[in-house]
Amino acid sequence: GTNLLAQLLQHNCGIPERVIKYGRRQGHGMEWQVPWGKHNPYRYRGKHYVRDFLQNKRNPKLEDYLPAVTIRDPYAWMTSMCRHPYTVRWPHLPKNCPNLVQNGKPNNVNAAFGADKTQRIRWDSLAHMWNGWYGEYYNETEHPLVMVRFEDLIFYPKEVTQQVCECAGGELMKPHQVYSDHDHAGAESDFHYVVGSSLTGPGHGRKNPRHGLLDAWIKYSKPQTDRTSKFSKSDYNFAEQHLDKRMRQFFGYD
Repeated sequence: GTNLLAQLLQHNCGIPERVIKYGRRQGHGMEWQVPWGKHNPYRYRGKHYVRDFLQNKRNPKLEDYLPAVTIRDPYAWMTSMCRHPYTVRWPHLPKNCPNLVQNGKPNNVNAAFGADKTQRIRWDSLAHMWNGWYGEYYNETEHPLVMVRFEDLIFYPKEVTQQVCECAGGELMKPHQVYSDHDHAGAESDFHYVVGSSLTGPGHGRKNPRHGLLDAWIKYSKPQTDRTSKFSKSDYNFAEQHLDKRMRQFFGYD
């Protein structure tokens, strides 16, 4: 979700003042991640800077950046983590994933992040990780940010992109070709739709299984019961009990 939103913004959203000053050659002024890194928990804001910002910018002002976070249905997110867990580790097998409960107790998970590779962050279960990672953004009250449902981004890419863009002080501009997404639609019109997979780089696994826009439409058009069909009864009951009810209700995931 973060890759799709970043590409849509980079292709279509521009900060007018930047374009006037630098022209379109250097892009529209959209960053592909926040200064503390898109994968790192929000707690690292102001405490860690990714290499791109350290190399190319001098003392980036955090108040100049508006985080745009893509959130996903917790059951779909956990299913995705079973396919590609990245640095998250917990005892499970493909046949019993996400294995939220083991021997009647929460099955702890831990993950390493680029902000501090020496210390892994622990959560009580994969469901608690969803609560915790997204909750750090959801519960933020001091600094402005935007949270977008991945499902809305799939079905309403132009409308969502425009709202996020204008919220950040930008405006939709003639599509700008960036480093990725050579399989696209609308490049000759007023909006660039990301048709191919938005996932790039070896960190996202093999390229062949990655899905594009049409696959996403089919997947997320299925009845909601499908999202929990592969969960065991114990996992489903545990998730219903422990997933953050406020966030689920707020984003329509209840």
